[in-house]
Amino acid sequence: MKLEPQNQQPQEGRIVSSNSKHSDDGMLRKVQIICGVLAAVLVIFSIRFVGSVREYQTTLANQKAEIATLQDTLKDLQATNDATDAKAEEAAKEDRSLRDNKLAGDFAKKLLTWDSYDTYTSVRTWLQESYQVAADDSLLTSFLPDRPNFNMKFEGATSYEVKTEGDVRSYFALCEVSNKIDGNTGKGHVGLFYTIDKDGKFSNLSAYTLVH
Repeated sequence: MKLEPQNQQPQEGRIVSSNSKHSDDGMLRKVQIICGVLAAVLVIFSIRFVGSVREYQTTLANQKAEIATLQDTLKDLQATNDATDAKAEEAAKEDRSLRDNKLAGDFAKKLLTWDSYDTYTSVRTWLQESYQVAADDSLLTSFLPDRPNFNMKFEGATSYEVKTEGDVRSYFALCEVSNKIDGNTGKGHVGLFYTIDKDGKFSNLSAYTLVH
């Protein structure tokens, strides 16, 4: 009897080759290595990101602090400048007032002092020539008429600023005067209105004898 060789079929679940096992182990190791590398990269990126955020927050806080300091410095400088400007303005106003008072005092002394007909008429002429006061102005027709009734002497004045329009200022001055009639001395007051511009020029002149 002749024996025939039989072909054996592989059974299910049996590993046919050992090479396949080695290949699977190598692939698994590569995947593990790649995952480890990715995890390390993520950790490094997270650390750097957190550090960057903290650095940004610190920089932003420092910038805010610097801005606040600059704002405080600007406020202090503005306050100093305002105070300096106010002092300068006050000083200029005081200087202007002193100048105007000096001019007004000189003007009133010239206007309200005469002791003869000649000095009286010279005052009228001075007003017309120096201040362009018209002959029919009440200052000449009422306060300084063509014929004086008595002599007069300027004794002093107190001036009050009543209005300011730009560089032009209007004043009222209460002037004290004295006079002599038949050897008797009397005193009275004259109200003087006037305007002075920045150049020291007088205008809008008027004067009134004040009755007590």
